[in-house]
Amino acid sequence: MKLFFWRRFGAAWIDVFLVYAGVSFLLALGALAGLRVSLEPLFVIGAVVYGAVCLSRNGQTVGKTLFGIAVESTTGGRPTVTQVLAREVLGKWLISVVVPVAFARVLLKAAWVPTVFDAFVLGLVVAVLTFYSLLAKRPWYDSMAGTAVRRAPAMGWSPKVSALVLLAAALLGLGSKAVEYTICGHLSCHLALHQSMRSTKPYVDFLKGKRTAPVDYVLGLFDRFDVVVLCERFHPEASQWDFIFEVVKDPRFADRVGHVFTEYGNSAMQDSLDQFMETDGMPPTDVQARAVHLMRHWSVWPTWPNVNFYNYLVRLYALNQSLPAAKRIRHHFTDVPVNWAQLTAETMPKHWQAMADRDEQMARQVVDGMRRLARPGKPAKCLVVMNFRHAFDITGGRPGAKRRNTCEFIRDAMPDRVANVLLNTSVIFLAPIAGGLWDAAFEATGNRPAGFDFARSPFGEDPFDLFLFAPPVQARFRYRDVFTGFVFAQPLKDQYSETGIPGYYGGFEPEMRRRAALLGKDYSGGVEHEIRQEQQGHVNRKQPVFNFRFATCIELCLLGLASVGFVIGLVACLTGRARERCDPPSCTFPAAP
Repeated sequence: MKLFFWRRFGAAWIDVFLVYAGVSFLLALGALAGLRVSLEPLFVIGAVVYGAVCLSRNGQTVGKTLFGIAVESTTGGRPTVTQVLAREVLGKWLISVVVPVAFARVLLKAAWVPTVFDAFVLGLVVAVLTFYSLLAKRPWYDSMAGTAVRRAPAMGWSPKVSALVLLAAALLGLGSKAVEYTICGHLSCHLALHQSMRSTKPYVDFLKGKRTAPVDYVLGLFDRFDVVVLCERFHPEASQWDFIFEVVKDPRFADRVGHVFTEYGNSAMQDSLDQFMETDGMPPTDVQARAVHLMRHWSVWPTWPNVNFYNYLVRLYALNQSLPAAKRIRHHFTDVPVNWAQLTAETMPKHWQAMADRDEQMARQVVDGMRRLARPGKPAKCLVVMNFRHAFDITGGRPGAKRRNTCEFIRDAMPDRVANVLLNTSVIFLAPIAGGLWDAAFEATGNRPAGFDFARSPFGEDPFDLFLFAPPVQARFRYRDVFTGFVFAQPLKDQYSETGIPGYYGGFEPEMRRRAALLGKDYSGGVEHEIRQEQQGHVNRKQPVFNFRFATCIELCLLGLASVGFVIGLVACLTGRARERCDPPSCTFPAAP
């Protein structure tokens, strides 16, 4: 019985490889034709067609031929077309795969990233069906269709033909991947996580209408709101701070707003920041030294060598030097006050405890600051920059919903006065938003920068998928529920990270090592690497943020997993497994009625 199980298992793996190879070739052709096709539905369709055609023809797939097994009717003989359709289409794929996923999506809405969600649902289904098979000694779709898998000689598919089919599939599937990698330098991921099959037309039509430039859009929000929260991308990403500085240096910002609050910056260092900005006429070396000093005293982590905010501080000083005193931009740190010099291994637990309500503390800095800045009859206005979830509002406006994010606390304190804006980004820099649909729409319109409200746009109607898993609230949000607006500043391919602040560790290495040791060996190892990089002159290190490595890794994993079937098939061909014969009459099928 165990031997027979492994025959079925090996045969199935060979068939998975054949379907995957054929689908990969079709996906490559579709990409050349500009079609957006996902792997999952195409694989299901390919598996249904492959299984139904092969079993209707002679009761065997290529895998089953190579392992000397076949599908037959429980009453004897080859399965009828009706049985094959019931087994392959209705039982194995429609009821076991398509229906559970579709039902779960209708029931739970699209709160999860599709591929992650589908894998979770199918994992549960496979567990249930495996349990049934162990009890019934056969898969449930065989029970439903009145079929069984038994040992049998090759019927119709000769071992040589099967081997040729296997090699042809390898040439098409593996060859298309090799060509793509050679030309592009990476492999595109066609899972729904990366490649939605929905049409880009509504998005393209919307973008072809009248659009507002990103800086104009953000500044225009201050006509309706007093606080505008920008949702920062991945922390080290640098191009976003080029855009933020474009907003800040616009003369309209100094005239109408004048204040910036950021998650970045230890609020205990506010006096140092103010003195820095108020000291006129400093030479560039002193400006850089002051900026480095502020970057060395972060709140959450003992080191922060990301270049983007360092550059922003240097540029902000230069900007303020060009402005009259009354027009200068005031910058405010909001993060939890921390004195690293006083932290030891014994006091570190208190440090982490102080971070428990970090979002609420940062919000309080903004709210209290706005109250201090307000004048009778003239409320203050400010730009707030928060990273990722801190800028989310996933309460759905419900009074009883638990507040977790900074933007939510600010909105509670300042109802109807706060807007939050998402900068175009990716899902934790691993996959594009909406399965790449948004980026494809912008690419179709020349990647022209734009800013717009999510309300009354097709973008706002898309399920909120910036979390890989559903948020821990009742969670069926769309983007218009979470954000006021959206800014497309640079396409993913132009976004880059930049690390290694010049002189960041110089002369400060012992203190940085002491701090790093408080977080353990792994963190200390990272700091040592950074110190060596700086000593070797490797600063301002740049690399693309969305570099397709994750997509390539996914594709290589799928390719490797499927290719095990190719190896199994080759071994079966070489060992002559398909030429084995069982004793009559069990291996001889009478003609189908």
